[in-house]
Amino acid sequence: MKPKTRNKKIAIVDTQGLSEKTRSLVTLFLVLHLFCVFVALSASVSPSSLQTRILTVLRPYTRLANLEVPFAKYYITYAAEPDTDHRLELLPPEASPDDPSSWYVMPDAGLRGSDRYLRYQRLGEVVADFSDADEITSRVATAAAVSYRERFGELPKTFRCRQHRLQPMASITGGRAEERDPFFEGYFVTPYQADIIAFDDGTVVTHRRSAEGQEARPASEENR
Repeated sequence: MKPKTRNKKIAIVDTQGLSEKTRSLVTLFLVLHLFCVFVALSASVSPSSLQTRILTVLRPYTRLANLEVPFAKYYITYAAEPDTDHRLELLPPEASPDDPSSWYVMPDAGLRGSDRYLRYQRLGEVVADFSDADEITSRVATAAAVSYRERFGELPKTFRCRQHRLQPMASITGGRAEERDPFFEGYFVTPYQADIIAFDDGTVVTHRRSAEGQEARPASEENR
């Protein structure tokens, strides 16, 4: 007996129905699309000034087509200092600092890779890089606390910036059960943390905590 075969219908595209102008436009679009893909991928690895200028021109399309992934530097994948995520977090007044889920993370919503997300990433980098510069970090902490108060009607009691480092390969293959969780607390570093205090006149001040648990000189929202 011959094995049963299923009839397959093969769809044949009739290109003869397309005009010469339409075929030329489709070909041009494919060429331009492949060019955008090449520029976007090549610019992710130490881009030159020419690549950067070209990508700036093509950015409306590369961002729309999700060809360009900003803040994803594929050549930095060795758990180095720049290869970290930064998180700005606020602790509500009645929440426990030992409960990771009680911290309010900024931003609280949005797509990873969006412009809003990138702005907070850059702001987190500034706080981490200038963690010893009280004039800079206190302004960020105060502004974040005031923004939280305007949105939720209460002032948070603590502000902190945390770096989320990469998970080591050894912990994935042979580590403890909690170490296999990429959000294990051991993978977070806190370069800056400050207490938020408000006076009766509405003035907000910050007390920075050092690594030894000491406090820095208070810094207010005014430029002192």
